[in-house]
Amino acid sequence: MARLPEGIGKADLVVASHNRESIELALDLRRQSDKPIDKPDESIPDIGVGELTCAQLMGMADELSFDLVSKSDGQDIKVYKYAVWGTTQECVKYLVRRAEENKDAVSRTSENMAACMKEIRRRMGFARA
Repeated sequence: MARLPEGIGKADLVVASHNRESIELALDLRRQSDKPIDKPDESIPDIGVGELTCAQLMGMADELSFDLVSKSDGQDIKVYKYAVWGTTQECVKYLVRRAEENKDAVSRTSENMAACMKEIRRRMGFARA
């Protein structure tokens, strides 16, 4: 796990990624900010990640967004989805570039479907919170 240098104070972090490993690393850094390092009786304020913000393109990596919302659990984690805006020609070019960058998204299809079904059950009251 990566460690943040001491003495830099807390910094807010924005992760705009569809990559699960990048998001998990950001979550680890955020958790690290809440834990004491060498002194179990003391927390270490003013070191690490303050507020964590994650953003993904609407319709991509939705399972990651669902996980982040469920993991926030009172922590300073915000999740945003953004939509493409512009002419059709501009939007298609942008979306094609994002799709090329995120070829691993195809491998997450079954994971995405399972996450969506879990969220549907939760919203309909069939699953425990």
